[in-house]
Amino acid sequence: MTSEIFVEALAAYVPENEGDVPPLAYLPSLFKRRLSQMTKMTIEAVHDLLEAVPETDKAHTKMVFGSYRGELSYAFKVNNQYAEDYTVMPATFTLSVHNAAIAEATIAFGLTGGYATVFPAEGDFHSALQAAAAPVLSGDEKQVIFAFGDEHIPAPYREVPLAGSSSQDKPAFAFAALLRSKDGAPTGASTADRQQAKALDIQAFKGKSAMDFMQAYR
Repeated sequence: MTSEIFVEALAAYVPENEGDVPPLAYLPSLFKRRLSQMTKMTIEAVHDLLEAVPETDKAHTKMVFGSYRGELSYAFKVNNQYAEDYTVMPATFTLSVHNAAIAEATIAFGLTGGYATVFPAEGDFHSALQAAAAPVLSGDEKQVIFAFGDEHIPAPYREVPLAGSSSQDKPAFAFAALLRSKDGAPTGASTADRQQAKALDIQAFKGKSAMDFMQAYR
């Protein structure tokens, strides 16, 4: 086990306007045309992280993905479709599940290390951060990619509070960060790159938001 953990790098995408999405020019149009805002933002953040830390082992690095709200736009389409004609299109359902964003990112970049997804109940980002850091702190992994994202809330969902969640006022954004142990710097990283990593105090983010984390390490 280790008591030390670092943020090697963090990449983020924050839309300036409500409907903004990254162009994802590096992906085929057929791949990206039906993706939600959250999935596109998550893919962009993971892409930029991999560009910043090209030594990342794509075959073995585990990933943890968190989201306050999940795929709300596609969830609304599924619910609306079922309410109207009691049917659900398989493709729409597939893109509505909580792991859709990170799954599409792994496909886009050939990341085969595996992933887990977490839902921070009651908007508790700290619990998601703990889940992401746990494999590194336990010594099971030397590094983990921690991604987090949320899209804008569709208009119909803004009319009522989101039951059991304090995430309604949280903005749209996505980030991806490489968390690592003291000796878990990517193979080939220079001494300067290793020194740029910032120590992570997990308890300091108790009561804080994902945006606070992103701003602290961006």
